[in-house]
Amino acid sequence: MSFLQVVKDGQVVSMDKKALFDTERYDYLSAVTYVASPRYFFEATQGFSSVHLILGIEDRENHQSFTDGLYKLASQDERAKFWNSLDLPTKEKMRKGQYSVRFSSDKPIHSKIYLLSHSQTEETRLIMGSANFTPHGFGEGNQFEDVMVFDNDPLYAVYKKRFDKIQEETIDYIPDFIKKEKKPEEILLVDPDLKTNWTIQEMTELRDKKIAIPEETWEALQNRPQELDKEKKEAQDRIQLLKLVIQKDSKNKTIKPATVKMLQKRRNKITATVTTKYQDNEGLDNRQPVLFDPGTSQLYVKTEPEEGETEPRLIPYSKPATKEEIHHQLSLIHQFIDAYQRFTVEKEVENQKRIFEAILYGLTSPWMWKIRDHYATMEGSNSARSDFPAFLILAGMPRQGKTAVIEFLGMMMGCDPHYRWYTDFKSEVHLRSFFESEWIMPLLIDEIPDRFFTGKRGEELIKHVSNQMFNKHPCMIGTTNSTKFHSSPQNIRRIYYLQINNTFPEENLAESRRYLTRVQSELNASLFKDVTYRMGQKIKNDEPFYTLDDPLSATRQIFLDYYNKVGLEVPPYFPYHRFSDYKERQRNTWRNLYRQFSEHFQLIDGEEDKMVINIHDFPGTKTDLQQKVNLLPVECIADNQDLLIVWTDRFFNFIGMKKPKLSLLRRITLGIKGSLIKQ
Repeated sequence: MSFLQVVKDGQVVSMDKKALFDTERYDYLSAVTYVASPRYFFEATQGFSSVHLILGIEDRENHQSFTDGLYKLASQDERAKFWNSLDLPTKEKMRKGQYSVRFSSDKPIHSKIYLLSHSQTEETRLIMGSANFTPHGFGEGNQFEDVMVFDNDPLYAVYKKRFDKIQEETIDYIPDFIKKEKKPEEILLVDPDLKTNWTIQEMTELRDKKIAIPEETWEALQNRPQELDKEKKEAQDRIQLLKLVIQKDSKNKTIKPATVKMLQKRRNKITATVTTKYQDNEGLDNRQPVLFDPGTSQLYVKTEPEEGETEPRLIPYSKPATKEEIHHQLSLIHQFIDAYQRFTVEKEVENQKRIFEAILYGLTSPWMWKIRDHYATMEGSNSARSDFPAFLILAGMPRQGKTAVIEFLGMMMGCDPHYRWYTDFKSEVHLRSFFESEWIMPLLIDEIPDRFFTGKRGEELIKHVSNQMFNKHPCMIGTTNSTKFHSSPQNIRRIYYLQINNTFPEENLAESRRYLTRVQSELNASLFKDVTYRMGQKIKNDEPFYTLDDPLSATRQIFLDYYNKVGLEVPPYFPYHRFSDYKERQRNTWRNLYRQFSEHFQLIDGEEDKMVINIHDFPGTKTDLQQKVNLLPVECIADNQDLLIVWTDRFFNFIGMKKPKLSLLRRITLGIKGSLIKQ
């Protein structure tokens, strides 16, 4: 059996690498492919008079591939070693431009294209398929690969054009000034001036091309050390499991599955190896031990082994509710939300919508890890999972019913106690350990302080959960009494923020508590279990269970189906879409600042597309001013080094105001180093 299948002229043919890359018939090769070693590639293709290689990414299921370009930029040693490893004839061909190696610094290239031609006969060959130009890629190993060959076919011109377009997005793997360098190899590897010039020259070239590296890619690169540690641990765990389920055949020098008898004997060790080693920290975990079963896509509760048994039992948690149960539990949700109009100062439906939205998020939260995982797989990038927030924060002043929301959710989910206070946890590091559990019920936490959102530890936790939690994990639903809630732009995009603005006045507190106690006394988990059952069915049947702009879309539809099924009218406070409360807060803050202090917003003379904001002339402490800067979207900021400079059009679009006539805006002149010149 051939591991490499070659299809030519619609037929399977027998062709090895030498026949495919026929140097007697063709003298010119252009390739887009991943190569394990550029040196191997050029040694294998040395029969061609001209060879041009564009480096592609390796076939890996993680977003490291998307950071390879950036990584290569900072890997001068690796690239210098490659150059030094080439023989003199190959180096000379690279100096003359007959050979070249290029790569993309900001866009992953997964194409596999091989273009062969002859300078005299004008014969052409296009090879494309799954095979990379590696020792295993073209039939030299036990790896299944498929390629198609097109000789003198119009498709050659199509893919030659494609190659040229990709090449425009790349830079030279070995810069020209390195190719011309005559220093000995050992000096080339350690010369600090040469390496510094190399770095500066490439950065200048990238800036001239106006290449912008997405923030997500930069973060993915920063996360690489942690990912490597995680991969190492996972590899050790898999090796440990494999040792238990295989046996060596010394006679044939092979590995084969263990016998049934041996597997049964090792059953307890296998169970201990595959079971998540999560231990409750000091009894603080008030959640039910609910786990996801990939076989049924339903949720199960893990219970302690019964007497005489050694293994825990899994009892189904997800199950359909009766029509009567759905009707009654929906009515209780309505009564709960009605309290936010009946006993509060403001009688706004918009505030009630946010309460309902928080409940919908809570009911969706056991599936948020699955939504994030599915989206990251579809995008081919682990960092993409941060587009769906694993944190819901209810913000507002005291006595606005935020705690009642998480208490209500805790009762629906069978938590005992219904929620935890942030002060129960020793630190953000302590809290982080709860996210390592495969228990997927949310963490419900009350009164989260400002420092969690502004401090280093809190930011690290939010980033870790958002970017690096690849397996099953819980969400966090919390409240904060901060009236000046803010965080860095990197954190904010990982948080779903709901602003609660309606106050329960002192005179209504006693009556509202009695009312809520009565509602809560009839509340149970039947509706929540039904929601998880229906979500599981959607996943099992490969139906959409979220949309790109709304992770709660499936839960919203489930509720609309409920109303139709039980004959209840959809309440006016039902939220049909997600909210953008933090963006509104950003917009309102800066709109008001512009209205109050318009004289501190000045066009840069000669660069009217930019505007200086004299932020230090605004009232407030240094911390207050930094909070205001954090409320500016990053896409509005042109520079924030010595001065706060924004893009004029983007700023006015952001605050929702018409840009004034340029003649009405004050102007300012900048010095060479960005300092202000007095007018």
